[in-house]
Amino acid sequence: MTKVDKGRAAQTGDADHDALAPYFAAARAEMPVIPAVLRDRILHDAAALQPRPAARERAAQPVAVRDLGARFSELIGGWFGAAGLASAALAGIWLGYADPGLIDAFGGPSAAASVDLMADFGDLLLEG
Repeated sequence: MTKVDKGRAAQTGDADHDALAPYFAAARAEMPVIPAVLRDRILHDAAALQPRPAARERAAQPVAVRDLGARFSELIGGWFGAAGLASAALAGIWLGYADPGLIDAFGGPSAAASVDLMADFGDLLLEG
């Protein structure tokens, strides 16, 4: 053992390093010999566990063609979406067809009342 190795052993607190050094040297000198039968079995088992590419399908199966109604139903969210869309459409038709006087009866704004949502340019000059 060199002085550097002894210094490392002293720093790490590995006092048994000196006692085990001959065994480590012997292990480095002798390479174990694996019997050919065992080596072949290990390689065969390793080859069996390797992933293989997926087998290709023999013939492409035809793609299922869905009708336009099924695709539209899926687009709007199925039956729940279709029911909501139908009820909103019927409510819009009813409100569009109903007499404005009838809407006033429910508390809506009358046709005579108007609300100015956008101020004139002159009003903007006076505010400031």
